[in-house]
Amino acid sequence: DITGQVQVSGAASVLLTGLELSTAADDQVLCSSGGGVTPALEITQSYVHNAQGFGVHGKRCSLKVRRSVIIGNGQGGVNAEGGGEVLVENSFIAINRGPGVRTASGTGRVRFCTLVGNGSLVNAGPGAVDCGTTPGSTLDGTLIYKNGKALGLAGQVSAGCKMTDSATDDSSFANGSNNHFGAKPVFAGATDLHLLRAPGSEACCIDQVAKSDVLVDYDGTVRPQGPKWDIGAHEVK
Repeated sequence: DITGQVQVSGAASVLLTGLELSTAADDQVLCSSGGGVTPALEITQSYVHNAQGFGVHGKRCSLKVRRSVIIGNGQGGVNAEGGGEVLVENSFIAINRGPGVRTASGTGRVRFCTLVGNGSLVNAGPGAVDCGTTPGSTLDGTLIYKNGKALGLAGQVSAGCKMTDSATDDSSFANGSNNHFGAKPVFAGATDLHLLRAPGSEACCIDQVAKSDVLVDYDGTVRPQGPKWDIGAHEVK
């Protein structure tokens, strides 16, 4: 386990796996380029929480976050800027004060994630995923629920995102297809965002995606467990 900031820079290619990273006075994990080279960082099966800055911050960094929990960070969950590949997959991202994920470069992918309760900062942008205004970033198989709702912030997902095969408690989203609106998922607990098999979860999320190349969930459970894939980071057995 690591307290304090982790930095990746230069030509480094780093894998962080199976770690708890917490309580940094700034960004918890910072990946930044230097000298014209792009570093690569992958975080998997890790728990990143309670930093005063962003949980994971990429600046011209090739960034991948898989099967991780990003929760309770002061400025936001995963923040990417300045270019570089961005992939966030099979992860729970919750109760971060800024956006759960920001991929304003237009090259981001958010796949089979669960984003709940992000975006409580006053004057923040979209609470769940901020893709900026340039089309290109995609969300698929992702569950978006009650982000920014406490302050009545308009919109959980920015106009630069394309959302497909996803679920949200919003009533509409213009850019995408095969989405489920007015979602009322039932979770195991306030911070345990595994889906429970209940009418609300079944209506929005369980057995809702016809086909995907994402073959496990957050826990490593094989997808699908039923006739179709479940929306969100958890595949219900």
